[in-house]
Amino acid sequence: MRIPCSGALRLILLVVLLISSTCAFAQQTLGGLTGTIVDGSGAVLVGAKVQLTGDGNGISLTTTTQRNGVYQFQNQIGRAHV
Repeated sequence: MRIPCSGALRLILLVVLLISSTCAFAQQTLGGLTGTIVDGSGAVLVGAKVQLTGDGNGISLTTTTQRNGVYQFQNQIGRAHV
């Protein structure tokens, strides 16, 4: 048995499908990175420049250590190295 389906209903279903798939692609996984920079004697380094570079994507972020030697990157750029 076939159920009749109007053109308007098909259009609505298509729009709902497209919107739901767009929402799925909009999700991102973000993370942060925090660490401490110390010298050979274990003393923290204040004001040290720290660079985070993405592996293979050319993206680079820079920050400086705080008074306690801590640096922090809010958003990670995928696989990266410091």
